[in-house]
Amino acid sequence: GDYKQAVETNLKAIEQDGAYIQKAGMTSGPYPMHYLKHNLYILARAYMLLEDYDNAIKAANELTQFVQPHLQMMPELAFASKAPLDIYLYFHKWQEILDYQLIAPTTSMQAYLHFARAVAFAGLGKVDEEQKERQQLQQLQKQIKPSEEYANNPFVKILDVADVMAEAALAK
Repeated sequence: GDYKQAVETNLKAIEQDGAYIQKAGMTSGPYPMHYLKHNLYILARAYMLLEDYDNAIKAANELTQFVQPHLQMMPELAFASKAPLDIYLYFHKWQEILDYQLIAPTTSMQAYLHFARAVAFAGLGKVDEEQKERQQLQQLQKQIKPSEEYANNPFVKILDVADVMAEAALAK
């Protein structure tokens, strides 16, 4: 992937979409929520893959701040709240994961937080805490509807992989 080009393209898209949204007077609704959310998410991921932690976490935090006021109206935006966790996981920022507060405490996002916390505790060598977090992940996973998806994938299946990843983190 050309992540540098992805950064440039998404910065331009954010600028253009922001100008259009301002000009059209749209402060909420599907267009600004989905387009800007997507652009901020891809920007955060591109910075992450360029190994640019500061800009990756900045974009991820901008994303969560952007969607937070709209979660009541559009609960499907809750998945954006995991973006900072993805950045922290990639860069092994264990304490940041343990300190992270979800802006959208849905069952799915709570389960994902327990996955991230399990990996963080494993990274810190705290086996008992890792196992407790995995148990909470597994309990919450049972409450998630099989029809719930993230990026066209059943979220329960994503959490299956996450559970295995958390267990594997202990092996390091």
